[in-house]
Formats: sequence, structure tokens, C-alpha cells
Amino acid sequence: MGWDVKREKKTGQFRNNIQQKYDLTFKSNIELFAYEYAKKIKLKCKFQPWYNINPGFDYMDEHIRPLSVNPDFEIMVGDVINVVDTKGEKKNKKTGLMEAWILPDSALKYKLLKYHFYVEKKKAIIHFPFTESMVEKLFDELKKMKDES
Repeated sequence: MGWDVKREKKTGQFRNNIQQKYDLTFKSNIELFAYEYAKKIKLKCKFQPWYNINPGFDYMDEHIRPLSVNPDFEIMVGDVINVVDTKGEKKNKKTGLMEAWILPDSALKYKLLKYHFYVEKKKAIIHFPFTESMVEKLFDELKKMKDES
């Protein structure tokens, strides 16, 4: 008789843990960690901002949907926009080192986001931390820079 009931675990496309906490939805454990660490060190940031990088349009009787990017955080330091998107990690086959797992379509979206900032004449840096220690180091540096400005 069924004491070992299977629990349905909410997971995303890449088997990451989707969690609800603080009335927000976190797409991964590292994203939740980054949010909690930002709160801990009192680093002001926008959570999951949307950037529309290409408007929708009609082309030959077909509607093309807008293209947007939804990173994890936006942190302003002076006049510089710091876009932070936490990623999973994978081993680089050539070097054997761990690196951020950025899919080709995401890489293209971030290239277009850089172009968007270029056209808008905004200074922006895009960060892809993939470990908790990388998040801590990045957020500590941004906090220090924010406090000095």
C-alpha cells in the first residue's frame, strides 16, 4: 500500500527547479540564491525585467511576434546598466573547464540586446554568473561601486 507516493516536481525545460517564494517565481536554484543574496546585502535591483529588442511586425500576411529578453536582474550603478542572468554550467569540451551554459538562441538574443543598448546610447554590461560564489563576488562588487557613487 502506497506510502511511497511519487511527488510531482515542477521543473523547467532544462530540469531546473522552478520555485515559488516571496510571491515570485524563480526559474532555478541559482536565481533564488542570487535574489536572496541581493536582499541580504541590500543591493537594489529590478527582478526579471523585460527588454523588447525587436518590435512585432506584419510580413507577407504573417504577423511576426516581438522579440524580447527576460534576464534575472537589472542593477543600475551610476549610469551603467548591469544585466545579470544566472545560468547553469557545463564543461567545455576543449578546455575541460566549467562555463556558463548559454544556448545559441539566448546568445543571439543577448547580441541583439547589446545592439539595443548601442542604439539607445546606453552603457550596459551583461553578466552570466553560474555559481553561488560568482554571484556573491559580482553582487559584492556592484554593491561597493553603488555605495561609492
